[in-house]
Amino acid sequence: MKRAIILSVMAMFLTAVPAFAMESGDSKDHEKTFEQRKEGVLKMLDKRISVLQEEKACVTNAKTKDDLMACSRRVGNAHQNADHERWAMPTLRC
Repeated sequence: MKRAIILSVMAMFLTAVPAFAMESGDSKDHEKTFEQRKEGVLKMLDKRISVLQEEKACVTNAKTKDDLMACSRRVGNAHQNADHERWAMPTLRC
């Protein structure tokens, strides 16, 4: 008796899971979400590249230790801001 109940519950579960996956897996919604995430990641990467280029220019133009330290402080703030934006944005999962 227990075995029959367990088998029937398992059969219901096995048939319900694929049906749920088919209903929730609209490919157009997935593609739209993917494109939005991809666009967001590319924007974030562009910002990070921009910050790194500014850091390189600052370090290249530094003449003294104090200039170099000023670059570090200025760029550190830019990195922190970029990190906050990064964590606020949904991640891209492939």
